[in-house]
Formats: sequence, structure tokens, C-alpha cells
Amino acid sequence: MADRPHSRQKGSSQGSGHVSKSDNAAGYGKTGNTSGLHTSPSSSQYNKAPVAQQRTGGRRGSIMPLLIVAVIVFLYFSRSMGSVDTGSSNQSVTSSSGSSQTSIFGGLSGSNYQTPSMSNSGNGWMTTNSSAYNDSSMSQVDRNIDPSAREKYVQLKGSGEDTVTIMVYMCGADLESRSGMATSDLNEMAAANLSDKVNLIVETGGARKWNNSVVSSKTNQRWQVVKGGLKSLDNNVGSKAMTDPETLVDFIKFASSNYPADRYMLIFWDHGGGSVSGYGYDELFPGSTMTIDEISSALKKTGIKYDFVGFDACLMA
Repeated sequence: MADRPHSRQKGSSQGSGHVSKSDNAAGYGKTGNTSGLHTSPSSSQYNKAPVAQQRTGGRRGSIMPLLIVAVIVFLYFSRSMGSVDTGSSNQSVTSSSGSSQTSIFGGLSGSNYQTPSMSNSGNGWMTTNSSAYNDSSMSQVDRNIDPSAREKYVQLKGSGEDTVTIMVYMCGADLESRSGMATSDLNEMAAANLSDKVNLIVETGGARKWNNSVVSSKTNQRWQVVKGGLKSLDNNVGSKAMTDPETLVDFIKFASSNYPADRYMLIFWDHGGGSVSGYGYDELFPGSTMTIDEISSALKKTGIKYDFVGFDACLMA
């Protein structure tokens, strides 16, 4: 009876570990003491193997052949599955920088772009020539407008005659002063091939420092983005909080009155806190944001119908 296998005795020692979470950016705090949790069990407590497992015979020896067979079967099927032909030898996409990236879609070159099929027939891919992309039923869609629907905000002229004014409300904040992100986006705008039918108007402010030699941190300014750069419209609007709804209203009225158009679009640029705290962090006027209801009230004051109001800001889409 002395050689009969027996289980190890359960340890009943008290543990001293605890679970932590981040209270703030400066440190961590306990969420509660978890007495009895073994954060670092002693090796002697977990190495008391039963006597029967220390011998080479017994039950352990009887199951070894079964384990070997299971491993062989697993390797066989793994190799068979790995040899399936995906129908494409090109498994990478070359980015504009020349680096190669792995693609789950196989070869993606030119007009041979392929998307994964829901079935496993053929080579496992469904090309754009599939009947799924040639559904003729779309031509039979009822395009009549319900008489009770409101009139469209925008009546397009077409034939390239429509004019558009895009307003970018750019509160630079620490995104600009620390990382130059607003400057980077301004450069992207300036590099665009803008039509003479598009007016791109920007108000800047809200940053302690701008990482360029053009925009001032001492006052709000207004610009028109033209091919290759910024055209100054007002170099000294005054130092105004960009989280103040009246600053927004004043900018929109300036842009719409000086650059009237058939279509208007508005983009907010900065931090965002969604429905909880709203839009904007102004480094020069910290402590306030522009809430959702304040944005709504401000837009109603402008009297403009917008094609869209967009947010280049977190949690505001």
C-alpha cells in the first residue's frame, strides 16, 4: 500500500498578491486584496509527482504508442492541408515605399484584383467577373421620390458648374505644438490638385507653437489653401478660444459670405471626446470644450445647409 499513487496535499498558505489597474497616467493602484492567490508558488509544492508517474512502466507506458500514432496522423493531415493550391503564386503586395507586405488575398495586381469567395469551388477565389457583380436588378430600382419627403438641400447644376466651399476649423492644440500634425495636414491640402470651383478655407488657432514659419500662435488666422501653399485672408483675427461656439459661427459666416457656393462642407480638426465632453482642446484657453448641443446651436445660427459636417477628431464621427 505504501507504493499506491496519491495526490499532492493542497497548500493552504495565505497569498499576498493583488490585482492592479491604472488609476491615472502617473501610477497604479490596488483594486482589492486577493488573499489566497498564489502569485509565485514554491517549486517544492508543485513537484511532488505520484510514485507511479516516476516509474517507466504502468499506465504511462501503455499510452505511449497511442500518443505516437496521434502525432503521426496530425502531421499527415497538417501537411495535406498546407499543400492546397491557392491559385496564385504571388502572395505579397508592394507598397509605394517599395516594402513588401503579406496579403491574405493572394495576387493583387492590376485588373486581376481578387476577393475571397464564400465557397470552396474552383481555386477558392471569386473574380470581379462573377455574376455577383453583374446584378441587373439594380436597373429596376424604383427611383421615384416620396411626395412627403423634404426638398433636397442641394440642387446640383452638373456638368462641372457646381461650386463648393470647404471650411476646416483647425484647432492645433498639442497635436500641433508637440507633433506637428496640423502642419502635416496643411501640407497635404496644399499638395492637392484643387479645382477652381473648390474654395478650401481654414481657420487656425489653439496651439502654443506651430511647426512652420507661416502660422502664428499669437492669434487666430484665416487662410485659403491654393495649389502649393496658403493664401492669407486675415492674419490677425484675434486671440479667441476655438472651443467657443461664437468663434466657430464667426468663421463660418466669414467663409460663406466671402466664398459663396452651391455646396458647403465643414470639418472640425482637433481632439474629441464624443457625447461626453464634445469637441476640442485649446492650449491657449484650456479647461473648456465645445459640447454637442453647443455645436448644434452654432450651426443653426449660420443658416447654412451642409453637404456634410465631418470630424478629424477622436470619438466625434
